[in-house]
Amino acid sequence: MPPGISLTGNVLTGVPTSSGRFTFSIEAQDSCPGQAQQTVATTTLQVAPAPITGMTVTVTPSHLTLPRGLTGSVSLTYHFTAPSSVTATLVSPGGTFRANGGAIGSVDRRVTARVTAGEGTVTEALTIPVAVLKRAQRAGTTRFTYSRTFTGDGYSVTAQAEFTITTEANAPFTITRIRLYFSNNRAETTVALHAPSPRLFAELRFVGSGLLKGYWEVDGRRLADLFRHLTYGRSVVVTLPRTAPLPTFDPGTHRVRLVITSPQPSFQLPEAIYYVTSRPFIRASIVIVAPKDRQEIELDHATFTWRFSGGGIFAYLIEFMRDPNGKPLFSAYVRGTSYAIPRQVRAAYFSRPGTYYWRVKGFDPRGELMAASGIGSFVLPRERAFVPGQVLLAWKKGGDGYVRRLERRFGLRLIQKFRLKSVEMEGGLFSTNGRPVEDVLKGLKGFPGLIHRGPNYIYPLMLEPMWRRQILADMVDLASLRRAGTGAGIKVAVIDTGVDYHHRDLAERVALHRNLVAGEEYRPEIHGTAVAGVIAAARNGFGMEGVAPEARILALRGCSQVAPTLPQGRCYSSAIAQGLDLAIQEGSRVVNMSFGAFQRDTLVERLVKAALAGGIAVVAPVGNDPEARELPFPASIPGVIAVAGKTSAGTPFPNTRLAKKAQVLAPCRAIFAPVPGDGFNFFDGTSLSAALVSGALALDPSLAGRLHSSPTS
Repeated sequence: MPPGISLTGNVLTGVPTSSGRFTFSIEAQDSCPGQAQQTVATTTLQVAPAPITGMTVTVTPSHLTLPRGLTGSVSLTYHFTAPSSVTATLVSPGGTFRANGGAIGSVDRRVTARVTAGEGTVTEALTIPVAVLKRAQRAGTTRFTYSRTFTGDGYSVTAQAEFTITTEANAPFTITRIRLYFSNNRAETTVALHAPSPRLFAELRFVGSGLLKGYWEVDGRRLADLFRHLTYGRSVVVTLPRTAPLPTFDPGTHRVRLVITSPQPSFQLPEAIYYVTSRPFIRASIVIVAPKDRQEIELDHATFTWRFSGGGIFAYLIEFMRDPNGKPLFSAYVRGTSYAIPRQVRAAYFSRPGTYYWRVKGFDPRGELMAASGIGSFVLPRERAFVPGQVLLAWKKGGDGYVRRLERRFGLRLIQKFRLKSVEMEGGLFSTNGRPVEDVLKGLKGFPGLIHRGPNYIYPLMLEPMWRRQILADMVDLASLRRAGTGAGIKVAVIDTGVDYHHRDLAERVALHRNLVAGEEYRPEIHGTAVAGVIAAARNGFGMEGVAPEARILALRGCSQVAPTLPQGRCYSSAIAQGLDLAIQEGSRVVNMSFGAFQRDTLVERLVKAALAGGIAVVAPVGNDPEARELPFPASIPGVIAVAGKTSAGTPFPNTRLAKKAQVLAPCRAIFAPVPGDGFNFFDGTSLSAALVSGALALDPSLAGRLHSSPTS
């Protein structure tokens, strides 16, 4: 029996007074009548030695703050103290994050400390993932701990650091990342001997606010000091002053750094490298030919041309910028002296109207700069508000004879004829056969029986591609929304580009698909598939789950995708009108129209009002233009639920003015959504904000009235 343990009756009690391995016997006898049964068993009790006392450990710093939503990196120093006679090796196999008594994360990394003559120190570089911060917040707290237990040579001590989650604005002023780049958007460049100094930029990511101190250096030589007060934000770009140019008089490789002295970065500072060639710089000898400076052009038909009188050019680099002194928006290498911007590039980089700038550089076969042009400019006008050469007309029932009268009288040609049952009208899309739309519409004024005459307006979609990962469930409380149901039996009309009704997340959700764009066939496209998926992707264990996973989608293709791999598209009055009419006829409870433009379309407005009068909720986004001041059409129609965006930080998008005019704000950043071909991607834009609201309305159609009476987010 171990010393300190005693048998009282049939119970072992006491506390061992020494360690070791002890073996003892246990005898048991039954009390049944007849022959008694007796059993003797042997058991072993291992008593571990008690931990040796007298050693303590402290961690520095013991209290830290971390900005919400960002991965944190800290350095923890563990200091061990014991009697001077103690020498020991202590090992901690891992650390644990805890909040409200529960584990929220762990670190599986071994840390070993050596204690000599009663003193020992070891440092741990600790990374705190964003997931740990989120789990702490889900546990209802902004505080959590990180602890490690060190054991060895009979000792066992535990160290603990405490963390507080704060906003980025309240976080300690910290530089989290530095990226150096030249005008080519890379950290290396080549310049000719005695050429002008290359422009050098530094993008700094930071949290908190404070005074930034540092200096620029080249090849270890100090060039210019940097003092700048940074207030709450995420990033800032600083530029090497023109008064301290990088030297180009010495051929060879040169290394540049931005040295930050306060706050001291916890990472190695990056370098930028520029190579000075032995060939003297040839000043701008490439001559821009077309387009002329500040000329208004249509990119669909524009060709950029230039002229070079010298020789030795192997390839030209053409660069396009929004700012004449900024980094290139897009660039391309060509062999000849002309360039036409491809369609996909136009859609991706030149979708905004305004002034753009361009220049051309020439390189020899070794990649050295030979020549450069000056900076030219051109202007992209606002996109046409309507399709050239088409008019949209509507009348009371008149039959084929009425159409023939219109064609003969006004020189028109019928492209598409349709019925709008919900407003008891017939409509037709006509070609003007080359005549200006304005002239044809003026001549049609007063024609008997004609109820609507107007252009075939174009509405741009309101979604942009995004590649960062963020989980929708972290931004929208779907569980609360679904207390009203799952959307079963509710039809949601999606007037958009084509929805991929073969997608595994949508195959069972699309009740109807129809092409309404004149002269085209139904096809699966990016924007419509993403919008439909956010509304009603099935709960099937594949991919994602929509807001209303049992709603039925009416996929009404009223828009055309502008390029095969891009979500941008154009929607047309003629197709939108038919889509609204079909949505009404098919008994939709919600109509989602994730597009908008700044012109009033009376035919579309008439059909929207017919839908509203029938109790259908109509949802439209406010757009993505940060400079916009007024709601676009159809979000501007009274009764339509106008949807603005909000970021994960709660910031209104695209601006506060439009957010105040909207009925509801919904997430607009990094929304996970399906794309054709059983794929998925992340997107930005109020198109998907509107889709989230449409999904919520499918769960509870009565929300429509409450949104109008009390705008919410």
